[in-house]
Amino acid sequence: HNGHVYLLNKMRENGATHIIAVMSGNFTQRGEPAVLSKWARTKAALKCGADVVIELPLHCSVSSAERFALGGVHILNSLGCVDELFFGAECEDITKLLSISEFLESNEAIEKIKNNMKGGINYPVAIEKAVESAMGTELAEIIKTPNNILAIEYIKALKRCSSSIAPKSIARIGPEHDSGITWNKFASASFIRSSLIKGWDFSEFIPDECNTIIKRELALARAPVDIKNIERATIIKLRTMSTDEIKTLPDVAEGIENRIKQASDEFSSYNEIADAVKTKRYTHARIRRILLCALLGITSEMQSILPEYIRILGFNSNGKAVLSAINKNCPYPIITRPAQEIRLLDDTQKSLLTKEIISGNIYNAMMPKINKGFDDYTIGCIVQKQ
Repeated sequence: HNGHVYLLNKMRENGATHIIAVMSGNFTQRGEPAVLSKWARTKAALKCGADVVIELPLHCSVSSAERFALGGVHILNSLGCVDELFFGAECEDITKLLSISEFLESNEAIEKIKNNMKGGINYPVAIEKAVESAMGTELAEIIKTPNNILAIEYIKALKRCSSSIAPKSIARIGPEHDSGITWNKFASASFIRSSLIKGWDFSEFIPDECNTIIKRELALARAPVDIKNIERATIIKLRTMSTDEIKTLPDVAEGIENRIKQASDEFSSYNEIADAVKTKRYTHARIRRILLCALLGITSEMQSILPEYIRILGFNSNGKAVLSAINKNCPYPIITRPAQEIRLLDDTQKSLLTKEIISGNIYNAMMPKINKGFDDYTIGCIVQKQ
């Protein structure tokens, strides 16, 4: 959308000569399917300023902000050719973001967060209160907004990876995250997704090139992909799982598996189950991710694994130089044709890529018109000609 284009243009203004986008595939950190397929979104990214698009593996993209950020940063750090990591955030002052991230890595912060959570509050609020008590109200306000939280997680991930990549914050403009308010041709991604599902006109909030791609996807009945299309499948899956099996899902703890099992047996919609399971400690987003992981077969053990292959979804002529550098410097297999190259992976990484491919089959069955499976085998790496 126009906010993404603004970020890409700002990166160029700040000296970026080649831009790599690490993008979630068909399922997202919201605990929902992407409204458009990863292939359509790759085309849009390349049309609007990215030079290379790399897929963030499924087990990272449907995880918490911490694991989501670590997966993406680990991939970028392994490429051996990335100098700067740009992200959009409400706070442009990188020094403040750095100081908060440094504090959150300290023993003092870990202890404060743990004590706060003992009082029954969820993790984001526990972090906010820890920062406020140690660093004051001003910095605590920074950590209240979702893009600042993710920015801090990126910075923490860079440190964990011992990376020399420099973090760069670009101030977001326009409406807040998840806002239903539009401003000067800018709208939140959630507003655009909702408009696409409802059939409303949202064309002024996205570039013309993306409008063309979306119209084609709509005409072919490949979009919009709506979470409602997996309600029955998710409930069926949960009703066939034991509480011990639910316990293996990511972020399931403190007996929440019992609430999930009971709710899935009692209620008949995704939202009803999420509402029934929600507690002060478990946000709606966290619950939706758990439900999605149940359907896709993602376990807590899988989410502890760092990605050790690079899945290239697309590139343009400027991106060829990037791919050349990646091939030269990256220690991991480069995947552009999974059918042939999956044999390059060890058993663990092969199982993760296989899970990705199977999830693509599930995603295609959620389209307005059920689409055939195994896109990952039949759709080649997208090459954008300029």
